[in-house]
Amino acid sequence: MIITSKHYIIGAIILTLAIKVIFTNDAEEDAAKTADTRTVQVVDWSPQKDRELTATQRRITRLTQLEERQKERAIAAKELPDYRQRILGARHAEWTAILEKNWAEYQQLLEIAEQDHAGMTDCTICGGDTYLDFCIFCAESSNGICVSCLGEGLRFGKELCPACRGSGKCFMCTSGESHMMICPFCDDGSIDVNQPAPSPVPIMR
Repeated sequence: MIITSKHYIIGAIILTLAIKVIFTNDAEEDAAKTADTRTVQVVDWSPQKDRELTATQRRITRLTQLEERQKERAIAAKELPDYRQRILGARHAEWTAILEKNWAEYQQLLEIAEQDHAGMTDCTICGGDTYLDFCIFCAESSNGICVSCLGEGLRFGKELCPACRGSGKCFMCTSGESHMMICPFCDDGSIDVNQPAPSPVPIMR
């Protein structure tokens, strides 16, 4: 085959068209990538940021509240012995009355315990239950309410009550329907000759 100038012209035209097609495809791909990039860039992240900011603020508020509560508990714990001793001292007359009422029976129980090989006998003053069926330290007759804060759990409107540590309950009796104080004569329902006699003043047990 004889190659003429006509063939050169046709070849040049074909090469030109091929280059044009290649550059056109590249341009289309670049345009598509640019469009995808633009789509990503216009995404609105502000709602997510707002939610994260709100959650962070809530955590900060919660941590602040917990810190304040811990400070209040520390203050209440520091003042607890003094507050409770005041309540115990205020019930000295009632305490003395309990001792005088049951002293003769207590002495008889000690004699029985001395005759036992273990030096112990069941306490008939509390019926062996460890608790008397009343409490003289409640705000009112065995109602289970803290006498210091009258059940509010707070003092001065916002501080934790040191006597009950914020529970609003009497610290010297049982919870539930029956509010009973620990028997001052026995140890876990038993009179023990090796145990000291009841304290003449109210004490914590």
